[in-house]
Amino acid sequence: MLFKKECKKILFSVTFLLFLFGISGFFFSQFMGDTGEAEEAPMKGLDDYGMIVKEDPDILMPAAVKALLNNYSVNTYTAYPVGFYKQVKLRDRKKDEMTDILTELTGLTRDELEKYTAPVTNSGTVNENGEFVPAAASENDTDDISVSSTLTYDRFNELMNKADKIIGGGSDYSTQNLINTFSLIPATYEDKLAEYNSLTDNDNIFTSYSRLFCDYIGIPLSILPVFICTAFCLKDKKNQMQQLIYTRKISSSRLIITRYLSVIAMTLIPAAVSMILAAIHISDLYPGNASHILTFFVLPAVWLIPAITFSSALAMLITEATSSMLAVLIQGVMWFVSLSSSIGNLTGSTKLFTFIIRHNSVYDDAAFTNTLSTFYLNRIIYFLLSAALIIACAQIYELKRRGKFYEFKGFAVHNKNKSEA
Repeated sequence: MLFKKECKKILFSVTFLLFLFGISGFFFSQFMGDTGEAEEAPMKGLDDYGMIVKEDPDILMPAAVKALLNNYSVNTYTAYPVGFYKQVKLRDRKKDEMTDILTELTGLTRDELEKYTAPVTNSGTVNENGEFVPAAASENDTDDISVSSTLTYDRFNELMNKADKIIGGGSDYSTQNLINTFSLIPATYEDKLAEYNSLTDNDNIFTSYSRLFCDYIGIPLSILPVFICTAFCLKDKKNQMQQLIYTRKISSSRLIITRYLSVIAMTLIPAAVSMILAAIHISDLYPGNASHILTFFVLPAVWLIPAITFSSALAMLITEATSSMLAVLIQGVMWFVSLSSSIGNLTGSTKLFTFIIRHNSVYDDAAFTNTLSTFYLNRIIYFLLSAALIIACAQIYELKRRGKFYEFKGFAVHNKNKSEA
């Protein structure tokens, strides 16, 4: 009975109406807009099939080492630590650390490294026929650099990861960006046909589109529940109902958990409806595969539910602890940072604590399956954190009912007994 009442409160709230607009807007403009037509098999005989990522150490290692040395020679590195462009210049200690990395990568001494200069691009002259003639490479051009013959691929990855940390994170040399940046090769007809055949396989097509659905819908579902929870928790204070509720016999745990589950249920309903519409849409695009439509619903349950539970639990905890809208600010920053960190790599970039998981493609199955164990562990962690946060929220609520909780407001701390005396 209580659960039904709490759901009804959310259903007829302005905040929930805005939530519906946000989810439906994202669904129709992003997912439906990106899947308007079925993917077509590649045509044979084209001059260009684009680029494809292949983890080939023979291509990746020389390209990455050369790029790092070019950056080193001018002591300028580009990074996107939280999604924003940042130009980094290393100071003496960090520059020495980068020198050590490059000596191992190239097999050169420190003195030899200092002699090399980055190649000058777009430099040259125009001859009498009006043709551009590039300037000759300098004697110490980095194009002459090769990878050390004793360097293994595993050690190469370790050194590149260390270089990324020295730069500050978010560079082309990070684990999640390295392959996509330096291992691009021209795709062939056979490559594209293999991708297409993998997508249209009966067991894979709904899974691939389900992954794309989760990518798009996971973005609003990771932030919009915060507004519902915050408004819900502050409603009692606004209506001056706190003291009346505090005197009721219902336990704090039951009240908080019931409210929490009602938020989860009401946010899941629009997500489920959009999921059903998406599955029907994909079955219309590929009518011969309709018998496998149920596979579309497996991944969202694992991907999206922990995002909703964690976002809602953290919002309720912060709001009950502060009696303010601080949760909107805190989680807004978390959401923005998590979303921005994926800009450089929208496929296969899942880490253990990645909050907003991205895979913005119906292709690149290998990039996702290679991190599948991390993906599952990530979602389990956020689900368990959700449980811990809501238990903590119930404890705080119980202390507030007893007048023993010290409420945080800005930088001051107020005892509930004193503030209500």
